[in-house]
Amino acid sequence: FSLTSLTTESHIRPCFSFIQNLIFFVTSDVCVLQNQLMHESISMLQKKEKAIQEENNMLSKKIKEKDNTVGQQVEWHQQNQVPTSTSFLLQPHPCLNIG
Repeated sequence: FSLTSLTTESHIRPCFSFIQNLIFFVTSDVCVLQNQLMHESISMLQKKEKAIQEENNMLSKKIKEKDNTVGQQVEWHQQNQVPTSTSFLLQPHPCLNIG
């Protein structure tokens, strides 16, 4: 080995070590940022899920209320319906009797 090669190697090693450390820290920071973004995304999706569930519950309640209202209307119409006799419907009107 020559003196210049030793000097060059001694300069390269610290630089190489510095670059390795820099890569490690940058990679660590990237992982931390990725984890933060994933956590924020999960949190946002959970909030959306909760809002959708609340809306679904509200719509289910409205459907039940409508079903009850329709059922009550049908029951009211059935109770207040005027009974008609089929024999009354089949008899000809006296004015129309030509004979």
